[in-house]
Amino acid sequence: MNHMSRNLSVLGLLVLAISSVGLPAAAQDTAAEMAGAVLDSSGGAIPHVHLTITNEGTSLTKQTDSDGTGAYVFRELPPGIYTLSVSASGFTSFVQNGIQLTVEQHATLPVNLKGGSNTETVTVTGGAEPINATTAEISQAIGQDEVTELPLNGRDPSTLVNLSAGTSTSCGPRPRR
Repeated sequence: MNHMSRNLSVLGLLVLAISSVGLPAAAQDTAAEMAGAVLDSSGGAIPHVHLTITNEGTSLTKQTDSDGTGAYVFRELPPGIYTLSVSASGFTSFVQNGIQLTVEQHATLPVNLKGGSNTETVTVTGGAEPINATTAEISQAIGQDEVTELPLNGRDPSTLVNLSAGTSTSCGPRPRR
């Protein structure tokens, strides 16, 4: 009987190990997403526009085309600083540098193209602030510089939460005695 229970234990562990292989852990997803619409100067959608996004630190490049309504989406982008390049026939090319994407961010960045030759390029430098138009979530990434340079009360890193908009250190009303 002892030999049989040992075999069942080994079999159970083997089944558990095989069934857990390849299952992604939801908490480990750190990818960002950027979406938006490509519009002309009057606010009309421009369909079938070619877009390229490049991570400035790693040179990771992804490409897509806007759909029939001018909408585009880049999924599974590692956090980092990106450059977005957009080109369409009959419009000036558009390049936006310094787009900061953070962990699990769902950013929206509309692109406005001006009529003209696509040999002309409008380059926007400086950080674009993409917005989150898909959820009511507000988030902020606190970098190493903030952690090391800001004065922390008692060197407690949990006080860094107060750097984010909409946070409060109040715990609610005090109970009556």
